[in-house]
Amino acid sequence: LRDLLERVRTTNARNARTVDALLDLAQAQSARLRRRPCDLEVLVHEAVEDVAAEAREAGVRLDMRAHPGQAAARPGQDEDEPWALCLGDSRLLRQAVLNVLRNAVRHNTVGGVVEIMLESRGGELMLTVTNTGPVVDAESLASLTEPFVRGQDRASGSGYGLGLAIVDAVVRAHDGTLSLRARERGGLVTTLRVPAQA
Repeated sequence: LRDLLERVRTTNARNARTVDALLDLAQAQSARLRRRPCDLEVLVHEAVEDVAAEAREAGVRLDMRAHPGQAAARPGQDEDEPWALCLGDSRLLRQAVLNVLRNAVRHNTVGGVVEIMLESRGGELMLTVTNTGPVVDAESLASLTEPFVRGQDRASGSGYGLGLAIVDAVVRAHDGTLSLRARERGGLVTTLRVPAQA
């Protein structure tokens, strides 16, 4: 009976996570966003902290760098002032960043690396996440942002194939772009671009 209850609890938890992911996807696609100033640097650091334990368990190193760049510098700006501000829904943006980082950790190898770079360039905030891992073929790459697609196969095993679909919907809802590029030696380069707050 105890084993049965544990299986039921696990199944219910998975179902709840799936429903939450679908709701995130629906909200992002509806484009009804509560647009408020968001500090993307803070959201990225929070997401890195959230995925750190999973990365340690997987034997994956996280390398975070953030550069304001010349585009973020303004005359009279205090060094402590936020430089990575955008207008949008902080909860959805944070979930998008977290999904990218989880994807980079879970589709990696023991001893692998996830490099996280946040920059400001020409009126845009650009988050680039590069991970080591298995080689991704062109056909799989083209379908990774489709719902219920995981890597080279349809959703199976852990995860639901919604992660990058949610990211793509969130970024589009914030008037941004998501691009994926396969690395020759394996892994992905995932780049999110959103307009910086004027």
